[in-house]
Amino acid sequence: MAASGRWATYLALAVVVGAFGARWVLRGAGDRRRIALVGLIGAVVLLPAALVRLGAQVAEMADPSDPTPDWRALLAAVAGHTHWGHIWIAHVALAVLAAAGFALAMRGSFAGWVVAGVAVLGLAMTPALGGHAAEAKQLPLLVVVADVLHVVAGGLWVGTLAVLIALGLTRSETDLETVRAFSPLALGSAAVLALSGVIAAWSHLGMVSALWTTMYGRTLLIKLALVGCVLACGAYNWKRVTPRLAAGDPGGRPAFARAVASELAFGVLVFLATAILVATPLPGME
Repeated sequence: MAASGRWATYLALAVVVGAFGARWVLRGAGDRRRIALVGLIGAVVLLPAALVRLGAQVAEMADPSDPTPDWRALLAAVAGHTHWGHIWIAHVALAVLAAAGFALAMRGSFAGWVVAGVAVLGLAMTPALGGHAAEAKQLPLLVVVADVLHVVAGGLWVGTLAVLIALGLTRSETDLETVRAFSPLALGSAAVLALSGVIAAWSHLGMVSALWTTMYGRTLLIKLALVGCVLACGAYNWKRVTPRLAAGDPGGRPAFARAVASELAFGVLVFLATAILVATPLPGME
């Protein structure tokens, strides 16, 4: 249950971050309202996902030998007296604020985008502050910043792609224009993901051999393999499919649709691996 809650959280968080990426990729006012709707849906999904995570956290604190645990006391202890609980409360408050901002943005309010942007930035910080990054023993500030950038970059890449697909814009006659606008964002995000990932691996693994000798390292290898698949799909789109679209090749559009679907599917699996990785003890703590 905990992994499913985290997975849903990461997917929804990617969508709300991606809503901002899509807003700048697509300049039309009509598109912006539709993008805000997708962002609003993502922000709303964050709330039940947060409840699932809270339930899992409370269940983990319960004494398995106690047939009648005091769930209210456990809930109060987790939410009110733990660092994880404080971050959880902030996460929920920011999700509500993001939803309100996107709702205003749907009405054409620029202030709504500002409110949603501040909330989304705060949301991007919560995984780092409530996870392994906050426990880093060396250069914790650098590790936390790298983790936040990792979340933002992943959302700007996979999340923006998901928003564009949700709006049907990757199947329209503006395919080529959309791809050309999205490609620089995806490439920049990939570079940030790589750099921030290296920093996180350096902090959490301790030594290279931990990649194959610990559960955390093996899970990280699976995530890296999936990220490599996302990169391969993106590179194929950029180098092979985009030129076919530009040349008016009739087979370019179906190839583009297949590559985009594959890129997003592997991205979803990356978030699943991340959800599992977050719950995996760091090397030396197993």
